[in-house]
Parts: sequence; structure tokens; C-alpha cells
Amino acid sequence: MISKAILVATLLSFVPIRDYERPVRIPIPRSEKVANVIATAALETDDPISSAIALDVIGAHESGYRDHLVGDHGQSCGAWQTPCVRTPGFIRCDYFDPSETECHWGWKFQGKPTTALEQARLALSIWKTAQENCAEHPMWMYASGTCTRSRTADLYEIDIAFETSSSTEQLASQ
Repeated sequence: MISKAILVATLLSFVPIRDYERPVRIPIPRSEKVANVIATAALETDDPISSAIALDVIGAHESGYRDHLVGDHGQSCGAWQTPCVRTPGFIRCDYFDPSETECHWGWKFQGKPTTALEQARLALSIWKTAQENCAEHPMWMYASGTCTRSRTADLYEIDIAFETSSSTEQLASQ
């Protein structure tokens, strides 16, 4: 069994994931706090290393690890861009009410210290379902809700493969 400290160190040793959305692929910063949240959630699974890598890649690309974001015109929320209606830390709000200055696409963030961990656990639940329903390409299912290929999911899979290879080397040296 891998320890939390080793899993955090492994995550922090990875080359920063680069943003696909910008013309210049800027590295997405990964903090120790993020690595701790990912490691804590991943250690609750049967395969902590693969789970941590999935969370790392998804969190980097989907939100830059920020737990307060709303995306996809109000369909996806949080660090792992899970369905807003299920994502911890978000409540419905009236987007058209001028007094609602913190309402984004009908959702308002009201986080607490455990929000990121709760979001990571939800993301892993969705990831597990994706693995069960689209075993060869779970990222396709995670990204779209169906086992359908997309450019984005393919790029995420490349990063997952790279981190998997890096983790094998990192853990073998310890």
C-alpha cells in the first residue's frame, strides 16, 4: 500500500501539465494543497495511483484545479467539472437577478474547507462509472457522458499515459 506522503511526493514530482487551450502551452501549476486533496481521495480507492493520475489530469485541464469554477454554460462545476447539480459547494441562483453578483450561469459557489475533497470524491465516483461503462477509454465517458471519442478526451488520455509512465519510474526509484 502506498502512503499519502509518497503519493503526494509523486504527484508533485510530475512535470506540470500544459494547457491545451492556449496557443502557447502554459504549465498549469500544481500546489501541495491540491496534491494532498488528490492523494486523500485517491487513497480511498482500490487503485490510488491510477485514481490520483486521473484526478490530476482532469483537474488540471478542466479548471486549473480551482474548485469554484462554473463551466459549460452552467452544466459543469468545480475543480473536476462534474454536473453542477451534484457538485459540492454549489447552490442554484438567479442569473438574471442584478443583486446576485456572484451568480455564474445559475450557480453560486459556497465552499468550505472540505469542498475540494468532496468534489474529488464525486469525480472519482464518476470516473469509476466511466471505467465500468467504457473500459478501454473511460476519459471519453467522463468527458461527454457517452463512450464517444473527442479530441479533448484523446489529449487527456495522452497526459494520463505520460503520468502513468512517470509514476512507475518515480515509485521504482523509492
